[in-house]
Amino acid sequence: MMKKHFLIIPAILILSACANVKYDTGSKPDMNARSSGHQVQEYSNLEIARLHAEFLRPVYASSCTSQSVDTLIRALKKNTYAVGGNGLVVEDCYNKVVPGCDKFIECQGSAYDVPKSNATSRF
Repeated sequence: MMKKHFLIIPAILILSACANVKYDTGSKPDMNARSSGHQVQEYSNLEIARLHAEFLRPVYASSCTSQSVDTLIRALKKNTYAVGGNGLVVEDCYNKVVPGCDKFIECQGSAYDVPKSNATSRF
């Protein structure tokens, strides 16, 4: 009986000591929350100009299947986040004839870095 307590008490102490250990994966702290693009805000050209956002680069998303435009805009948001942006202007979505595709849709946009103080402002 004494041997069981002798083993159980150290095991509990070791396990409770590890309860607050954080593992660093090397990713940004909010990577999981933002990786799906949920924190990338969509803006109009006029809004983005008023926010004094920094243009990062064009972003693209396309589909050879019958995905919706909303799905492609979510992909644009993910691509915006991947280049370090938090703001997106959707420039255009269009159908295109591509051999071997039933319905090819491409969307293009512009990724921006919106200053944090302006990121939630809407006009």
